[in-house]
Amino acid sequence: MAHHRREPHTTVCCAHPYFGFVSMPRARIDFSDRVPAEFGHGAVATIDGQGFRNDGVPATKPPDEFWIGIFGGSVAFGVPATSNDWTIAGCLERRLNEGPRPAGKRVRVLNLAIPGGQQPQQLLVLQLNGHQLDGAITFDGVNEVVVPAFYNKDAVPDAFPYRPYYELLYGRAMSDDQICETVLAERSAAAFSRRPRWQRRLLKGFHAREMVRRRTSLLAAAVPVDFQSIFGSSRDVPAEMVAARGAQNWSDCTTLMHAVCRQRQIECLFVVQPVPDRMKALTNDERAYLLQSPEITALRAKGYERVLAFAPRLAAAGLPVMSFEDVFAARTDAIYTDLVHFEDRGSRIVATRMAESISRAWSGFAA
Repeated sequence: MAHHRREPHTTVCCAHPYFGFVSMPRARIDFSDRVPAEFGHGAVATIDGQGFRNDGVPATKPPDEFWIGIFGGSVAFGVPATSNDWTIAGCLERRLNEGPRPAGKRVRVLNLAIPGGQQPQQLLVLQLNGHQLDGAITFDGVNEVVVPAFYNKDAVPDAFPYRPYYELLYGRAMSDDQICETVLAERSAAAFSRRPRWQRRLLKGFHAREMVRRRTSLLAAAVPVDFQSIFGSSRDVPAEMVAARGAQNWSDCTTLMHAVCRQRQIECLFVVQPVPDRMKALTNDERAYLLQSPEITALRAKGYERVLAFAPRLAAAGLPVMSFEDVFAARTDAIYTDLVHFEDRGSRIVATRMAESISRAWSGFAA
């Protein structure tokens, strides 16, 4: 008798044989609940057939296009961005097409970031997609130290994909009843959000009671499941030491990505992403986000310092590495939506600095 296997997936991500997981292919994922109301917009990600946040990209690169891939985690992915057009990739594509381009080609910027992703996932994505790329940009340096030291510690190896997603996909951390209740709740919320505004005002009380009922059912269906990885892990290692190994992993994988780009003649730029507790004048809300997660903030600060220490060494060795730790230093308005993510205006600022660097360093982009 044939054995039928169900591919592990959630409404947000699915299993991938090489990257651990990617976003759910051909999905529209609503992250609007991740955007504070004061920003005044929702956030919907359109996912392509490969599980990346792209829309309308040809299967193969046309001869009159110049393709750039952006690699990283959820910040590079742009969870709170209004749409694909307002991610770093979308903003950078518009900016680069406004100026000089190699042989006058159209520039297309592909978002190849994975929410929760960390090195070596970026390296693996480059290896499998590099044959179509003319340029590559990484925007990382935080997940590499936080994920192994905080989320993956004592459960899966340091460089393993983000444990919370891995648990859902492979560890059966949720029962079938919980999965069904979660899907029904998400569908109900999505259907309500699609109603006209006057209907939402009229029915919001009924909807709120329905969501309370579904949440109650979800909690009642909870079955404690101890996650057991089939892979070994490093037990009883101080989190600071794990973060230090994460910084070294970031340095090593960045060096390997540079070697791949040189071998394939791909232009490249490696960016250390910013964090809110460095240089920016924080709003009260931004300061509050940091206070909500003191363990992560303290751990990240130590690991981030190590990443920043590696960056000039790599640059001195000839790698195009830049720190964007000060990219929001002049801003006093709200940029961050939580502990680390930023929305549209942050994407635009980051893309502008990237474009300036590319116009100085990459062949064919200089004015």
